[in-house]
Amino acid sequence: MVVRIVIGLIIALILSVSSKAQDCRRCGSTPLRWPVRSLSDPDRDKVKFNRVERESVQSLRARAGDVQEGGSIPTGRIAPFELQVFEIEAYFIGCLKSDRGAVLYISDEAKPTDSSKKMVGYAVSPECEGACQSKHVNEFRTVYEQIVGCSPARYRRFSEPLRVVVKGVGFIPMQHPLRRGGPTITVGLGPLLSIKFIKPEVIKPKSVTRKRKS
Repeated sequence: MVVRIVIGLIIALILSVSSKAQDCRRCGSTPLRWPVRSLSDPDRDKVKFNRVERESVQSLRARAGDVQEGGSIPTGRIAPFELQVFEIEAYFIGCLKSDRGAVLYISDEAKPTDSSKKMVGYAVSPECEGACQSKHVNEFRTVYEQIVGCSPARYRRFSEPLRVVVKGVGFIPMQHPLRRGGPTITVGLGPLLSIKFIKPEVIKPKSVTRKRKS
């Protein structure tokens, strides 16, 4: 009887691992520092998940400091910024869908005038390799399923920005994160671990339309 129970548990474990492997897939080309962004890097367990610090977009940018141009791009985490979890209440002003999730643009202002007042948040697809094997995959899925209405073609700015509270791990892109109309941002949260809408709703934003000249 005991032997049968043990064999049953082993079979269940094998099926569980197999199912998780099938859920993983390669999602297009691999972006720079993807292991860090998807919490699949060797230093992921050094992140202080039990110590969440509240910041504004402006103060988060100040904490991240200046990103040096040129030189080699680090593959590991940049301490201490990328070892910390932050929570920010701000405006969700636009987004862009990519092969590996969605990039959210966030600002303290509803209509910021320049990139220095913005940051990015990465909603990681739970199906992509690395992310799908993370112990935070359920958090990735919860965030990703709330982000709809983002265009895969180009950056989409919302006509009515949404007030949100986002939580995620500090992340420095080290590279222009968007190449389809979005502004260059060098500070962000990646991955996002949660997103809460002040007025609860799944995102179905109206994009900004431009009138044609007659």
